[in-house]
Amino acid sequence: TVRPLHSSAKRRSLMVAFLDVWMRRLDSLEQNSRRADHLLVNGCRCRRLMDLVRNHHWNLPLFM
Repeated sequence: TVRPLHSSAKRRSLMVAFLDVWMRRLDSLEQNSRRADHLLVNGCRCRRLMDLVRNHHWNLPLFM
């Protein structure tokens, strides 16, 4: 069976929405836990990973 084209686009937009929510959650986590250094370190590591996914794994037209 051949999948319709819109299913992959829908999956991509879901992933983009998930990334946006995750980035906002990391932002609030960092703001609320300035004293918890390990949370900040993990947040920065996750932030870099998300930036890599966002900039290189996905294509730019997604975000236009």
